[in-house]
Amino acid sequence: MKLLSRRRQMADAFVASSLSSTASLAAAFAVIASSPALAQQELREVQVTGRQDTLERPQLDTVIGTGSRLGLTARETPASVTIIDRANMEARDARNTQEALLAAPGLHASATNAPPGFAGYIAMRGFSGSQVTQTFNGITVQYDAIAARPIDAWLFDRVEVLGGPSSYLYGSGAVGGTINYVSKVATRDTLVQDAYLAGASFNTLRAAYGINAALGGKDATNWVRFDISRAQSDGYVNPGKSESNALSFSWLADLTPSVSHTLAIERADERRLPYWGTPVRRPASRGEVDPATVRINYNVADGLYGNQILWGRSITEWRASKSTTFTNTAYHYDAERLYRNVEVYRWNAANTAVERGALLAQRHGHRLWGDKIEANHKGKLFGLDTAWAGGVDISINRQTRYPFSSPAFSAIAGAPLDTVNPYSPTLNTFFGVLPGAQDATNPDRENTVRSRAFFAENRTKFGGGWSLTTGLRQDFIAIRIQNRRAVTATDPRLYGIDYKASTGRLGLMYEISPSANIYVQYSTAADPPAGVLMTGTFAQLRDFPLTTGTQWEAGTKFDFWDKKASATLAAYRIVRKNLSITDPANPAGPPIPVGQQSSSGIEASVGARISSDWRIQANAGYAEARFDNLVEAGGVSRAGNAPPNTPKLTANLWVTWSGKPGWESGAWLRHVGSVYADNANTITAPGYQLLDLFASYRVTKNATVTARVRNATDKLYVSNATGTPLFIFGEPRSFELALRATY
Repeated sequence: MKLLSRRRQMADAFVASSLSSTASLAAAFAVIASSPALAQQELREVQVTGRQDTLERPQLDTVIGTGSRLGLTARETPASVTIIDRANMEARDARNTQEALLAAPGLHASATNAPPGFAGYIAMRGFSGSQVTQTFNGITVQYDAIAARPIDAWLFDRVEVLGGPSSYLYGSGAVGGTINYVSKVATRDTLVQDAYLAGASFNTLRAAYGINAALGGKDATNWVRFDISRAQSDGYVNPGKSESNALSFSWLADLTPSVSHTLAIERADERRLPYWGTPVRRPASRGEVDPATVRINYNVADGLYGNQILWGRSITEWRASKSTTFTNTAYHYDAERLYRNVEVYRWNAANTAVERGALLAQRHGHRLWGDKIEANHKGKLFGLDTAWAGGVDISINRQTRYPFSSPAFSAIAGAPLDTVNPYSPTLNTFFGVLPGAQDATNPDRENTVRSRAFFAENRTKFGGGWSLTTGLRQDFIAIRIQNRRAVTATDPRLYGIDYKASTGRLGLMYEISPSANIYVQYSTAADPPAGVLMTGTFAQLRDFPLTTGTQWEAGTKFDFWDKKASATLAAYRIVRKNLSITDPANPAGPPIPVGQQSSSGIEASVGARISSDWRIQANAGYAEARFDNLVEAGGVSRAGNAPPNTPKLTANLWVTWSGKPGWESGAWLRHVGSVYADNANTITAPGYQLLDLFASYRVTKNATVTARVRNATDKLYVSNATGTPLFIFGEPRSFELALRATY
């Protein structure tokens, strides 16, 4: 408790100090935007043409770290890889990590308006939640669907998206795909400064500042980078206040001509009053809502989602020779997550009042320690060009849950906690709405996951344009679940299970020309049969085997139109087996691991500079996902149904014009198809189209002003739907004015 108290004191102090950070950041912005001394130094020329290159075409010739450890470019990788770099995030003004994901083909994300217990909803290739791995700098906390909360995009250099099974790279939990957020770290630049200040609708304010500097001038062997950001808003639902603070520090040191070390520390804090959704009028199957309720938040007035994250990495790189490199990454993750909400709302039978239920307080204490050793070598194999990568990753991951809930008061079960006026609700407070309500201080369960993984990759180039890429990973996972409350037949005092998982990839590519290729690949994945490792229970895990996921993918990547345009195209088929389902022969008994889910689809992206003034980019993804075998409580089969919140079609179109010196303007049109809210497919949320517009002007060599309209048509749309049923509505039309400076 003393440790928790200290953590809260530190968090409160950080938040309090950050209330004045907006002014500090604004002052820093003004200094670098107007300082004659800095302007005279002209430390870095802004390369406009380079920035435009990354915006007009898929980045096929950029070296990636997510799709392979071999140092391959996206073009050389026999898989679908999308890179959203810093220029893309700035041009589209991605406010956080998951808004950046909207640029990827076939990916559906609800970054700022998903259920607040989740890390922003993400669906890829017909899979979602824990079946999509989200890593930070290639490290997973094995609780990605909850822990990978949206963080201010200012701290990140790029986001990389790999479609399909990738457990051979990152371990369990990656049947739908992998997303890797890559942080900004110190580089060998002498001095670089960036600042950002923006005001927007709903009393939204964002400010950020970053600096990269050499210690010692031209002959420096040490460089440091520091970034800080702050965001606050009243939100587009009432009430809906939020605030977040993030900072990072990194120190790069050349210890010898062949050995370098980077120390990187990142901290993010978030506090918001969660919006869990708007109730659907009865009967729910019609999917109707009262328009007068869509901006009302029915949570308690002091509802809370709090998130405190600390990342630490120590990265040592030894360049043993021109062809061989060794890297050691020691890492630590420390997180405190706090929830305090009333989470379920529904109309009464007469549709005249809203009933509230599911009072829940929850806290997670989450710690991860690990070390990863990697080796890379390029050479010859029987006279053929070949590249090798391999290593070992060892970690200890522990999470303790502290829940308090009132299961007797569930609007679903028909016993509401209270009833409120749907148009002017009296929301009360968490501790006032139910006598005896408690904070989350009593531990419930502690999950400890010890992992050892050995991995290896190879790419060998054969004659005639052929190359073969292979990858293999062996995981040894030991799970121990400590029950800290009453022992029952389904919740023993201590339970343990050990898993072994072998996963891999085999990819064959044919280079038609230096600018065009075709490929085919087969990859596998392993996942828990239900739940996730960090919160898995005895009932979910038992002695079940891991699920198995397999994918076949074929695709092509090519340039055309005299290399003014680039495109990618991929088709895939994914099957996930051994899902935990209700036993049809014994619905009241324990579940059995025989379920199956599958998805087939196609993804495409294209980009071109169609003239000196016009750029265009577009992408689309179509996924036909279904439960092949799924039996739920009561012995009800869902076979043939689609998973919730997985649209069949998503598409993006960006058009940019830069016909006048210093000016740039553009539009972004996004389409998301309709989705089901539940496994039964009885409730449908309609599809939607969103239009964003922007115009920017370079006021000086180093500063740009941008005006932006999000959701310009003021479309009322459902960004996420739950089986409760609740519709979570997205952001209405909003306006933003931003100033960005770079030196």
